[in-house]
Amino acid sequence: MATQAVRISPEEYLHMTFDDRPDAELVGGELRERAMPVSLHGWIQMRFGVVLAAFTQLYALAAVRLHLGDGDYRVPDVAVFDHFPPPVPETPPLATIEILSADDRHRAVLRKCEEYLIWGVPHIWLVDPDSKRLQVYSAAGLANVEALELPAYGARIALADLMLGLPEDAVL
Repeated sequence: MATQAVRISPEEYLHMTFDDRPDAELVGGELRERAMPVSLHGWIQMRFGVVLAAFTQLYALAAVRLHLGDGDYRVPDVAVFDHFPPPVPETPPLATIEILSADDRHRAVLRKCEEYLIWGVPHIWLVDPDSKRLQVYSAAGLANVEALELPAYGARIALADLMLGLPEDAVL
C-alpha cells in the first residue's frame, strides 16, 4: 500500500532544518529528499568554489535554496551568481550545478534541469563523477562537453580542474 505524501506550505518549509541529511526540496507542496552525498561529491563542490573564486565577479554557493516561484524550492549542489544573492534567491543564478550521486534517478535529475531551464537559468551543468563526464543541459537536452564554460566571464572548468589535488587513493 502506497503512503500519501505530506503537503506543507512554503512558510513551513523555509523554517525547516535538515541536520542529519541534505536540505530537502519543496515541489508542488511536497518535500523531496535529495541524495545523500559522498566525500567525492563534497570535494567537487569545494573545487567549484575554489576555481570560480578566481573570477572576482562570480560567487559559487553550495546547497542554497532557490525559489523558482509558485511555492517551489530547489537546491542545486552549487549555484553560481554574478552578485552575492539574498538568503533565498528568487531570480535565476548564472548557473546551476548538479553533481550526480549513485542514488540519483535520471528522470528526476532531468526534470529538475528542465525546471531550471523554464525558470531562466542560462547555464545548467551536470557532473557525473562515476563516468567522469561533464554535461550541459539545454532545450536540446543533455550534451557531453569537455569543459563547463561561462564565456562572458572567461570561466572554463574542465574535469581535471575539479579533480585537482584529489588523493590518488581516493575512492571514486
